Amino acid sequence: KSYQERKTDIKDLRQRWEDLCNSHLEKHQIDSRIDMRSYKEQGIEKEPEKKLLPSQAKDPEIREALQQSRTAYKELERLDLGDPKNDLKDLKNSPISDKEIKQGIESFKADFDSFKQLALEQYKQQQKLEREQQKTMKFRGMSR
Repeated sequence: KSYQERKTDIKDLRQRWEDLCNSHLEKHQIDSRIDMRSYKEQGIEKEPEKKLLPSQAKDPEIREALQQSRTAYKELERLDLGDPKNDLKDLKNSPISDKEIKQGIESFKADFDSFKQLALEQYKQQQKLEREQQKTMKFRGMSR
């Protein structure tokens, strides 16, 4: 088969897998669904995760780091920080007291600090995962 035919076959296979999985999820009243499309095709601005070798997927430290990274990303998605410039403009045009404005600013700072901490943790976990992948790749290269 040509490259294009194989590519089409793989897309068809993935589509059938998506349909089958989603029908079973629906049958068992599970709200989650899978989507075979890439994040880019779905319009999601998110970097795909690095692929793991089977030996890496078995490593408890790597699995824990990956799980923490996923949890941190979900928490970041949950936080709605809005647009601070528009929020400030709205505050200036509203009859809100200075005390309420200060409380809002402090709340925003706390949310932003939380966001920064989660982003930092996710970055550290991703770096650790990448270092582990590099070590594994170097080790595999030496053992051949």
